[in-house]
Amino acid sequence: LFAGTGGKITTEGRKYLGSPIGIREFAKSFVSEMISDWEKELLDLTQISKQEPQVCYAAYVFGLSKRWLYIMRTTPEIAELFEPLESCISEQFLPTLFKKFNADILREIIALPAKLGGLSIFDPTQTAADEYKYSTSATGPLVRLILEQKLTFESVNIHKEVQAEKTSIANAKLAKFKKQQENLANDTFLNKVIKHQSQKGASIWLTTLPVQNLGFVMNSQEFQDALCLRYNLPISNMPPFCACGKANSVDHALCCMKGGYTVMRHRSSPSARSV
Repeated sequence: LFAGTGGKITTEGRKYLGSPIGIREFAKSFVSEMISDWEKELLDLTQISKQEPQVCYAAYVFGLSKRWLYIMRTTPEIAELFEPLESCISEQFLPTLFKKFNADILREIIALPAKLGGLSIFDPTQTAADEYKYSTSATGPLVRLILEQKLTFESVNIHKEVQAEKTSIANAKLAKFKKQQENLANDTFLNKVIKHQSQKGASIWLTTLPVQNLGFVMNSQEFQDALCLRYNLPISNMPPFCACGKANSVDHALCCMKGGYTVMRHRSSPSARSV
């Protein structure tokens, strides 16, 4: 029937619109191959992150991490396939963002959205199943239309139905993250961190793109120190004593008039530069 057409017939599966369709083994092989490519890209980003952690953090959150969202939303039962990628994230990438990184303590809070005290670096093994569930829910009204094969339909009503599903999904995601946040708040160490970093505006420096012309770029030391302050971690290479002779600490360095940081902070503010 298809002789001479150049068409290829397969009983296993094929790629369609960027996602695998076919038997389970083909889907797993397809997704595993893509994950392997993403690991290589993440390792390349990790090397750059050693010099430019803020830029690479933004590249990951706003760019690279979005690539596997589509596969998660179109392919079921693939959460375990993301374990190598999660290992690469927690063991290779995250340590370059922090001067000292303890995955046992910080990985769970980092997996929260920035506005809830995290870094929006989610664990793909934990989000894959939910993303597929949310996707099938959001596209449910459209799938129903295709199955009904109606010649006419009210597009306004369908739009409202889809929007209602999207709102429900957003609320479900937020509720789940808040539940995770509450569980982490039971830890004495994390309770204070979550309380302060969940306040309005506390994470805007993380969700802002590092645009050079607007002065939003931080060098590696500034960004890593800011993350240490965010999660109440010790600052590396801090002198044990201040110029005033007293024992040094983050609090002391930020308020001592002899240490120099108060003057530096004043001169770095836009209002001071405009004077």
